[in-house]
Amino acid sequence: MKLIKFFWSGIFIIVLWWIIYFFVFPKVFIKKEIEIPNLVGLKEIEAINILDNNNIKYNIVYVNGDDNIVVNTYPEYKTKIYEEYVIDVYIEKNIPKCYPLFVNKLFDDVINDLDNLIKEYDINYEISYVKGDYVSGIIISQSKGINEEIKNGDTIKFVVGLSNNSFCMPNLIGMNLYDAMKLLDENNIIYDIIYYPSAIDEDIVLSQSILPGRIYDNRNKDKVEIVVSRGMVLELETVYIDEIFDLTFIDDISIIYVNSTEDYGKILKIEKDDIITFFVAG
Repeated sequence: MKLIKFFWSGIFIIVLWWIIYFFVFPKVFIKKEIEIPNLVGLKEIEAINILDNNNIKYNIVYVNGDDNIVVNTYPEYKTKIYEEYVIDVYIEKNIPKCYPLFVNKLFDDVINDLDNLIKEYDINYEISYVKGDYVSGIIISQSKGINEEIKNGDTIKFVVGLSNNSFCMPNLIGMNLYDAMKLLDENNIIYDIIYYPSAIDEDIVLSQSILPGRIYDNRNKDKVEIVVSRGMVLELETVYIDEIFDLTFIDDISIIYVNSTEDYGKILKIEKDDIITFFVAG
């Protein structure tokens, strides 16, 4: 009797383990594999329906484009994954480009980014300066927010900080020398004046070594070189055309080369009308 009872107990244990091994163990301990379907070329809603029907978890990643279709998945098509795995689905979508954050950056550090936006979107920018306890050239504010779409022809305005020892270099070109000197003196800017023969009226600023809009710090004591016209030279005995036109800012001129026994390039005569005409030994 005990032997029969022991026999049936053994049979029961064997049957129980068989049920656990073939029906319970695979569901509890063995992860189910799923093959990733081919989603490339499908619209977003179509791809989502297929993924949901196959119990595949996913993360949508939008990439800039115009087609509004799936362009790739990661892992790729036919890869086998477990149920818990989350795949990335890349979908083309026309994503508007927004303004980046310029605040707390030096204006000189973002000028290349601005130039790229100007080329791509034909935007403009304006700068105003405030003095105070700032790092010179730091952008304090911008008129376009970081979530604002960039549109063709936009104007973005910046407020840039200057330290109390800094000065935003103005455009001196075309100013009368004495007006330019007064402006520079008022801001304690050290400068050198270089006179240059030119067809421009006398005492007009022709160029400056620090470009307009650049930040000048008084503490550095850097000199600004100002090239000033000393007018047309009347004594032409030793004046050559290349001495006058080394600079590139002179417009509205005409140069006529004539046969002469004088040295090549020597100015023979000057006539002023609507334009300035130089007669030069050729």
